[in-house]
Amino acid sequence: MLTIRRASFDDLETLLDLRAALFTDMGELPTASAQADLREANRRYFLAHLGADDFAAWLAEADGRVIGSSAVVLWERPPGAQNPSGKEGYILSVYIVPEWRGQGIGSRLTMAAADHARAEGAARIWLRTTEAGRPVYERLGFRARTDHLELG
Repeated sequence: MLTIRRASFDDLETLLDLRAALFTDMGELPTASAQADLREANRRYFLAHLGADDFAAWLAEADGRVIGSSAVVLWERPPGAQNPSGKEGYILSVYIVPEWRGQGIGSRLTMAAADHARAEGAARIWLRTTEAGRPVYERLGFRARTDHLELG
């Protein structure tokens, strides 16, 4: 049976493992040193934000093991025409271990994060994706946007 639950401080090492796996799968952590550095930076972040109002994470469990994760960062910016509340949620760290992919688990984890963001008043909920993940998010109602540039 598959369960989705909110992560707690007791899940810190698991969250770190899954986040490292995500970046490793994307080819963004080519060395053990880079992996260790990112792991410690994420440890500091999770210790400061997990359980606070600005960050929440979820885990999927099946057959007695964690098989996926998602998270959302919440913040408020000045209100605008397309976001009158100014509240936003950025979904990240959606990762499913390879043997469990293609079963809708990523969708469930993404919606857990999105539902939390909505419950916290976020009028804008967004994410970045790989090309492989794009159809999953589009089926959930996410739309591609080309309205911003990024420095750096």
